[in-house]
Amino acid sequence: MSRSLLAVLVLLALGTHVPAAHAGIAEGDAAAARGDYTKALREYRALAEAGNAEAQWEVGHFYRDGHGVPKNDAEAAKWFRRAAEQGHAWAQSDLGFLYLNGRGVPQDYLAAMKWYRLAAGQRDSIAAFNIGALYDHGLGVPVDYAQAIDWYRKAIAIDGNPAALNALGSLFVQGKGVEKDPVEAVALYRRAAEKGEPLAQYNLSKMYYDGTGIARDYAEAFAWAQKSADQGEPNGQRAVGKMYAEGAGVGQDFSKAASWYSKAAQQNDPGAQVELAQLYAQGRGVETNYSLALAWLRKAADAGDALAQQNIGVMYEFGYGVRQDFAEAARWYRLSADQDNPDGQKSLGMMYKAGTGVKQNYVEAARLFRLAAEQGLAAGQMQIGLAYLNGEGVSRDVAAGIDWLKKAAAQGNPLAQSNLGFVYGAGQYMRPDYAESLHWYEKAAEQGHSRAQGALGYMYEKGIGTARNAALALKWYRKSAEQGEAQAQYALARMLLLGDGVRKDDREAAAWMKRAADKGHLGALTDFGSMLRYGMGVKQDPAAGLRLIERAATSGFVLAQHLLGSAYRDADGVKRDFDKSAMWLRKAADAGFAPAQNDLGDAYENGHGVPLDYSLATAWYRKAAQQGEPSGYLNLGYLTEAGKGTAKDRVRAFAWFAAAADLFQPGQGKDLASKERDRLQKRLSKTDLATGRAIAEAFKKGQF
Repeated sequence: MSRSLLAVLVLLALGTHVPAAHAGIAEGDAAAARGDYTKALREYRALAEAGNAEAQWEVGHFYRDGHGVPKNDAEAAKWFRRAAEQGHAWAQSDLGFLYLNGRGVPQDYLAAMKWYRLAAGQRDSIAAFNIGALYDHGLGVPVDYAQAIDWYRKAIAIDGNPAALNALGSLFVQGKGVEKDPVEAVALYRRAAEKGEPLAQYNLSKMYYDGTGIARDYAEAFAWAQKSADQGEPNGQRAVGKMYAEGAGVGQDFSKAASWYSKAAQQNDPGAQVELAQLYAQGRGVETNYSLALAWLRKAADAGDALAQQNIGVMYEFGYGVRQDFAEAARWYRLSADQDNPDGQKSLGMMYKAGTGVKQNYVEAARLFRLAAEQGLAAGQMQIGLAYLNGEGVSRDVAAGIDWLKKAAAQGNPLAQSNLGFVYGAGQYMRPDYAESLHWYEKAAEQGHSRAQGALGYMYEKGIGTARNAALALKWYRKSAEQGEAQAQYALARMLLLGDGVRKDDREAAAWMKRAADKGHLGALTDFGSMLRYGMGVKQDPAAGLRLIERAATSGFVLAQHLLGSAYRDADGVKRDFDKSAMWLRKAADAGFAPAQNDLGDAYENGHGVPLDYSLATAWYRKAAQQGEPSGYLNLGYLTEAGKGTAKDRVRAFAWFAAAADLFQPGQGKDLASKERDRLQKRLSKTDLATGRAIAEAFKKGQF
């Protein structure tokens, strides 16, 4: 329902003249009424050649419309001219029509105006309307809305000309030559519509649909659109199709939508061609057929329709029914963007941002995003917002970035809302505001945005920006997981597996963990592998479990690498193999994983898979300790006490044990570290003990 309200001049300029009875041409009229055009033309021509103006006008009609003879606009113009030069008003008007459209005569707007003025001077309302239309559209004369309104009113005054009523209504809608007055527009459209004017019926339907100038009423909108469509008006046919597609004012029926779109599309209505193409692409009401979708889009695009050009770009970008071709997609997006279509601008901007189909250019991307954003396109507003946040193509400006994201979010764009949640919560752009982050994630999550749902679940699970609420965490993780988000599936599985604030359910945990693992989620591959190894919620299959863990480890997932290293060291479900153990531990340790650094230190201390080397053992334990790994502190205590790989020093050994005892959580080695601390404490003087305690405090701060 978004197409122009303006009358299509060429369709309205012809009009219909109803001749008065004329005894001299009665026989011709009777023959024409019977459909005997050959006889009718013979009767009219005889009178016409004798100089009868009305007969000349009739002969002109027969040639123009192809009744009884082949269509011949030049011959029609000849006969209209003969009648017009005798002052026949309708012939003058019809000759004006031929000049207006360049049919049978060279197109000449001034000549059209001349003949229309002569006819209008004889109170011909169609001619008066067309003079108004020439001024309205600036054809042969400068655009002059005041003149257009004056002539439309003259046409209305003559006989209530419905085309003039409709055209005047459109000027009131747009505020051209008059103050905008949608209520007056509705009244004018209604007068024309009730006279049977199909374009006015469509326009009145649109006013009801939009709730402009009158209360929104989809049932009334549909009724008027149907009247228009039944008369063959393509705008009305398209509107009926749209309302069937939406279920607005009528039961939703995509098959009927396709039928009505097809009627309008076959009349070369670009909007209907685009809508019909979308139905073919989506398989709604018709069988999915990308070839037909593309064919209809090309028809609309060839007529210059920017939305069709944008949609062809989409088909090439994603390879729908055609070979994927980013350069071709960019070409079509550019055609659309050059017509100021905001979707085309945004899509072309995305290609410049990614460097697909065009050379990457953040400046050009930002320019296009801004153009789309300034037209109110939410996706464009979001993209220019991200450009400002990240300094891509524009100077970094966090405030401007947030402002644009909020404009998009205010339009209900869930991706913009989710991005605001990230911006406020990540601490990457500003000091975190977790309450604000939660607010935006909630808005996006409530609209079904899967990643926002997962993020919201995490905030409730961890108590970030709100009180910890395991039930709500589970709810949002589940919603996200059901949409296929692997991270949410993994998080949901872990909550169910650990019984973290919720009822423990190993079987459901295994099901969700498998779904995430099937998507290649490295954490899920590792955990589901462990579940298979030990038969947790799933039939035990150690070999299959180990394969999954190795997949994750091979992909660089340090937890899996550490797990494999530990398994080969401890012969946990596999044959002990210190060489493989050391290999996997080193991969994780080199990646900075503190537990693996500690265990690699243990391998060097004991010569497991690597040469025994206390200095390297000390170095790896120290790396682990620098990251706060308590086991690293404990092991440094043992080596320092024994003087292996470092100077023997009982006071510093005590400090390592004391720091480890403070850092270990209960049940994780705290008792052992405390025992070693207390053992050495008994062997230290008060002075050494005080020194050791001071060193321990420094160690805990990473001051080695």
